[in-house]
Amino acid sequence: MHPPTPLPTDLASRPFRPAEAVALGVSRKRLRSNDLWAPFTGVRVPVALGWNAKLRAQAGLLVCPPGTCVTGLHAVAAAGLPVPWGQDFNDPGGLAEQPLLVALDGPRQIQPWSRRGFAADPFIMPIQVERVLVDGVRRVADPDLWARTVASPDLRISPGRRRSYGATLAVEIARRGCGPDLTRDETDPLLDGRAWWCTAFAGAVLRLPLGVRHDVEPLLPVIRELLLDRASEEACGGM
Repeated sequence: MHPPTPLPTDLASRPFRPAEAVALGVSRKRLRSNDLWAPFTGVRVPVALGWNAKLRAQAGLLVCPPGTCVTGLHAVAAAGLPVPWGQDFNDPGGLAEQPLLVALDGPRQIQPWSRRGFAADPFIMPIQVERVLVDGVRRVADPDLWARTVASPDLRISPGRRRSYGATLAVEIARRGCGPDLTRDETDPLLDGRAWWCTAFAGAVLRLPLGVRHDVEPLLPVIRELLLDRASEEACGGM
């Protein structure tokens, strides 16, 4: 048996739609080769790439309406941020086995929408929530990703674990934004990255639906202490 014809370079490193491949001269027979697989109807992924949260998010968005965002823990994992213990991508019952959580854009949010392998985010996403496209994954920006994930009913962990996870996730997001040592500028508070993140997290809480803000607001002083208190710097490094 002859090996499959190599894919165009642009397709070999990412999920793609069959129509994209055909437009680049790939035959439909080639798209049925066993070195490709279809995690969602209408998507192909090279087997050689493996399978992880980022690839799944990239693949899923290809068949969603324009402007759709991946949300919740699926977006957290796709961004390379920590998820609660026992909910890693490949854990039994973990993210790989759950419907991909997405939020549609604009008026589509209030219209019925369903597709096999997907679940719609229960939270309406106001226009003030910033959307970003990172590594082929459209999601909300980090402060709102934190707030919406920690407040989500899909985060099925105990209240105590939710608080602990919420604090850990916030510190990791800030660490990624400021650098591994969470560097402060002692001469100019306006340049203090930690203070910026505290303000950003507080703003994200205000953009949550009123009915769930109370689940997240108590975390703000905890996060502020973790990020700003000199005495907690060593503890932050161990989270």
